[in-house]
Amino acid sequence: MDNGEGAIIYLIGIVIAVGIVIAVVVALAGVWLAVMGIVALYAILTGFFVGLVNFFKTLQLAHEEAKNRPVGTAKPVLISRLYEPQPADLIYFVDAGWFVIGYMSREVWAPTSGQANDWFERGRKWQTDSQYKGSVEKYFMSAMGIGAYVGGALHYAAALVFVAIFVLIQGIVLIVGAIVSTILMTFIGIGTWLFGRLNSIFYRCPHCHEQMRIPVHVCPTCSTPHTRLWPSIYGVFNHRCHGTLSTGVVCGEHLPTIGIFGRNKLVQRCPACDNVLEGIGTGTNIHIPIVGGPGVGKSHYIVMATKDLIEDYAPAHRVTAELPDAQHRSNYESSVALLRSGKRLLKTSNADDSASAYNVQMKTSRFRVPKLMYVYDAAGEYYKTEDDAMKQVYFKYTHGILFIVDPFAISQVRDEYADELKSTSNEIAPSSFTLDDVFDTMLTVLEHSLHVKGGKRVRRPIAVVVTKSDAFDLEDHIGEKAARELMARNPNIHHLDDAINMLVEQFLEDKGEGNFVRKLRSTFSTVRFFSCSAVGEKGVGEAESFEGVRVLTPLLWILGQINILPVNRERANEVDSYDRFAGERSHPNKLAYWRYYLWESLKPIDQTEVS
Repeated sequence: MDNGEGAIIYLIGIVIAVGIVIAVVVALAGVWLAVMGIVALYAILTGFFVGLVNFFKTLQLAHEEAKNRPVGTAKPVLISRLYEPQPADLIYFVDAGWFVIGYMSREVWAPTSGQANDWFERGRKWQTDSQYKGSVEKYFMSAMGIGAYVGGALHYAAALVFVAIFVLIQGIVLIVGAIVSTILMTFIGIGTWLFGRLNSIFYRCPHCHEQMRIPVHVCPTCSTPHTRLWPSIYGVFNHRCHGTLSTGVVCGEHLPTIGIFGRNKLVQRCPACDNVLEGIGTGTNIHIPIVGGPGVGKSHYIVMATKDLIEDYAPAHRVTAELPDAQHRSNYESSVALLRSGKRLLKTSNADDSASAYNVQMKTSRFRVPKLMYVYDAAGEYYKTEDDAMKQVYFKYTHGILFIVDPFAISQVRDEYADELKSTSNEIAPSSFTLDDVFDTMLTVLEHSLHVKGGKRVRRPIAVVVTKSDAFDLEDHIGEKAARELMARNPNIHHLDDAINMLVEQFLEDKGEGNFVRKLRSTFSTVRFFSCSAVGEKGVGEAESFEGVRVLTPLLWILGQINILPVNRERANEVDSYDRFAGERSHPNKLAYWRYYLWESLKPIDQTEVS
């Protein structure tokens, strides 16, 4: 073998040796990397699982922190300018959701660092311990140490991925949620506004007459007042109360923002006078002031008319009539009990600057919404001076007026019955105010409240009601008896109310009040005259019980004029019945005529009058 061949064999040997060394090194490196990879993968998987658990724990803590923050920190400057601040959490999509993003971005790293440091500590320990071990152990422990370092470092990468995905998804949800919530607020707000306007539903205090956008609603759990409990950035369908309980924790009560969801069941207060409000804002508003001087019998009239409406008219016409306010209901029931026992009511006080109203709610299947009637019983002294009368601010809401006339306040009538009045001074005390005094003062208030100018007529119906018709022989002049006699003389009068209207107007003319009647006609576009007795035919002297006579008819007429109750249609049907009855008189079939006459004569009289 020559030198050339030897060199080749030598080179081959070297290559084989190097290959073996490289193979051993690669194998050892592969094993080392595999050990490191297994440890790193275990650390990553463990970190991923623990990190996921910590992520959701942090997310839960973020939401708890968002709920329990002081409410002042949850109100950006722009929001506080656009909305009246409320003791409630802002809607999640505009506040808490963004707070959670910030909280997660800050706080998720603390548990991540704890888990990563645990693996860093293991890596350091394995690296340190490997220095005191044999070659093989040192080899494997160094691989494990590096794997622990890699796995710990990748904890942060996993947390970063979690946070990035969460921020992206949460951001999209918040933006979409804010847009949807805004659309819902807008549509619900516009719908509620239109519904209220179309049905004449307003929030008006019966005590101070303040018209408010919405009453103050009181949280039933912590008694915190909410001044704007409606769909807003504090909640579309409910607000989460941020009041404080006696234990010091946040209340958290969910308060409905819409009536159909239960908002009307919450305690409501007037923002101006702080009186509790019951029943307002649930139906069409009807405002009817009772006007008259002191002693004309307004309080007796109101109670008796309400009693007849609730107990007689409503059941007969499938209407539910009630007083929704507990205090109003209590006062009414006490007054009815007094009158039923033959005792008169106390005079209305004028201690306050303005008269309070009491509410009567009427419901029926014919109504889209209930009707809420405000009846104002103003003391006669309010019309003594113009200054006192101008304080009756409720006249700007007026739909119709009941003008109560004491016949004995008319000087001519008082003179005619002077002797009788002396013997009944305790039962019949003539009002000290003249009709002109009260009317002129009322007219000043109306012109100011309704902005009536240029000699235009007031487009509100006014019922002029002469009370105390049961006294002496007044019923023979302006009551049912006289009306039926007039109808017998004049076949063109088909309804008892028409006859009384003519009799009362003529009575006032004959008794020297022609100027009052002319002013009525020239001031109001719709006027009608009535007579009644608020304490019945036994109102003079001793009585076991007082019952009103024709007290409801004027009120029903006004409600018919403003299309609240179908009084005009019912009355038209009655007139039509009368005309058909009159036509039967010349009918060749006399039996049919007398059958019809008998049927009409058997009908209760008060049914004709009330309708």
